[in-house]
Amino acid sequence: MAIIYVNSDATGLNNGTSWTDAYTNLRTAVENAVNLDEVWFTLNTPIPPNLFDGITTNLLVHGGFAGTEVSAMDRNPSTYIRTARYVLRMFNPE
Repeated sequence: MAIIYVNSDATGLNNGTSWTDAYTNLRTAVENAVNLDEVWFTLNTPIPPNLFDGITTNLLVHGGFAGTEVSAMDRNPSTYIRTARYVLRMFNPE
């Protein structure tokens, strides 16, 4: 289990290992995640309509980050509540 970071404004290595090196594309992060990974994405990150097409991995997806947090609890509730409708897939229903 790992945390995969996504920030469309990141300028690092684009490998999802930290906020500095965050993926810049949410779909890419989901495609590269493995079972039980967490995907954390910033409030400015676009959410593609096909985000989970063909994905069968069990993931926990959290949105509404500023891009500096070290814990999901560090998020400001007023920002992540706006993205709560995008808590897209917490388990594989198959």
